[in-house]
Amino acid sequence: MKKSHSLSVQTIFIYVVVIGFLFPRGYNEISDIYRKVCSVAMWLSVLLTWLQWFKCSKIKNKLGEGKIEGSVLQIGLYFIFAIIITIIIRQNISSGLQQLLAAPSVCTFMILNIRRKPKKLLNTIVNVLCFELTINAFIMLLQPDFYGVYHMIFLGHIQVVSQYGVLSILTAILYWLLYHDKKKKLIYFLVITLYTMLTTDTEAAVFTAAGFLIALIIYKWKWFRLLMFRSEVYVFFMVAMSVIVVYFSTVNAGLISYIDINGRNFVWQSALVKIKLHPILGYGIDGVLLSTFWSKGFNYAHNQLVQNLLDGGLVLAFAFWTMILGFAKNINKIKIVRYKVLCNASLMALLFIMLFDSTTLYIYMYMILSIIFSVRKLIQKK
Repeated sequence: MKKSHSLSVQTIFIYVVVIGFLFPRGYNEISDIYRKVCSVAMWLSVLLTWLQWFKCSKIKNKLGEGKIEGSVLQIGLYFIFAIIITIIIRQNISSGLQQLLAAPSVCTFMILNIRRKPKKLLNTIVNVLCFELTINAFIMLLQPDFYGVYHMIFLGHIQVVSQYGVLSILTAILYWLLYHDKKKKLIYFLVITLYTMLTTDTEAAVFTAAGFLIALIIYKWKWFRLLMFRSEVYVFFMVAMSVIVVYFSTVNAGLISYIDINGRNFVWQSALVKIKLHPILGYGIDGVLLSTFWSKGFNYAHNQLVQNLLDGGLVLAFAFWTMILGFAKNINKIKIVRYKVLCNASLMALLFIMLFDSTTLYIYMYMILSIIFSVRKLIQKK
């Protein structure tokens, strides 16, 4: 009986934290009560995460297992730099708390629990996302004008759909590969995920879905060597692509003026002006507002590298991409082809999203990277 009770409490704990971190944010724009509930849920998850971490750390220290992995330290340094730079530049951290405090909490919770109870955690994420995507589909059918007015859906701003998609596809396929269980539920989950990605009016989500389908074809036709390079290759390639895309959209716009990037070039032009004024340390998290002809104040650069330079200059940009390498390098140690292809495809999808969106403003990226980071150990435990 004691064991059953313990498992029940653990399941409730994981559900509460996962729901808090994945709480759909679409109605934040129209309801103050909903926004407050969403905020309370997230910060409750943060609190519970660090209480769990503190408890586990005490146990590990007693057992002499308190040593921090080098890759975990590599990941954590980004958040330390972000907090320090923000305090130095802005003199406070009154805003941007989700990026400064909730994001490292997500990484801590995911890495800690996916190693302790991987099946339970992955199943919980599948269930929560499946429920949210289903509700989102019904709302979009019954209340289509909601999107038109606010550029939002039940899940949040439409720009989060691509990240929802990567997280959902990665979790569903990984769960099946590891446990060969709940086939019907996982099929439905993948169908509702692809439906959401393909029917939401955002090119990034459509291209991301197409990218996964191409990865599947590559794997089935045994061309998977394309997805077997070292993870650093994909990271450096996408950083280079980011520089090229931004440069030829702003500084030398005439060469690709025919390419439609939905006005992002105006955002990047505004951002580059700001970056030139403070190139080393930037403005701190949530420390600067960009302006375009349609808006006079927003802190969303629509490109992750540009966002890094705004948030913390060259220093934080270096720390961020070092963190990405810290998450991704475990892929190189995976020996089983299907797992390595899945992780590299998910990494590439996320990196592609970073070309046109600022992923650090949301926590989904950290969930995706934490899962990728832990896959090697999950295979070892299998």
